[in-house]
Amino acid sequence: MNVQVIVFDFDGVIVSHSEFFKEVAWLQVFAPYTGRYEAAFAEARLMYGWGKKGDRFDILRHVYEKIGEPAELIPALVESGARMFDVLVQKSILEAGAVPGAADVLAQLNSQYPLYINSGTAQLALARSIQSLGLMSHFKGTLGGPTSKSENMRTISEQTSTGLDAILLVGDSVGDTTAALETRCQFIGVANEWNRWDRNPQTFPLIRDLRELPGLLT
Repeated sequence: MNVQVIVFDFDGVIVSHSEFFKEVAWLQVFAPYTGRYEAAFAEARLMYGWGKKGDRFDILRHVYEKIGEPAELIPALVESGARMFDVLVQKSILEAGAVPGAADVLAQLNSQYPLYINSGTAQLALARSIQSLGLMSHFKGTLGGPTSKSENMRTISEQTSTGLDAILLVGDSVGDTTAALETRCQFIGVANEWNRWDRNPQTFPLIRDLRELPGLLT
């Protein structure tokens, strides 16, 4: 593989099961609206989730608008909802820790390639998660929402003066495969309980453990 830069998704790649953590957190954030918010939430995720342009703030705003909260209350509701969501997810991430071998793999690869994070997670929350895991020093940059994953890939290309075809994206979601297709970068998928990619043939290489990645680059 002609790889000059490596970009990692965060959820499901650096931290296992973190997408599940978010599902649980959303249930708690919207618990007072059970029976009212579900359709608006599903619509908001289709619009703003999975690596598209937007983040948790856009999702919250869309839901509160759709369920009819007074316009003057929505900014405060979005702020408090985002804060609650972040506290719940950050706690779960810190308790889970990084996937086995992550620090060693990142240290090894960092000696050979510039490393970046590209996530749909809101930018500040993403930085807090990486910092709390003690992994920030391995990355040249961390890019999150509300910018889309495709836009983030183009930004990394510009920052590193590297053609997109020489950048490898390592991810585990449809948002990642979409970003790879839209930017024509290289892609390696991480199979896990969330995507179940290893249950069917895929058009891209798969790993099941981050410690397999260096072997694919030699």
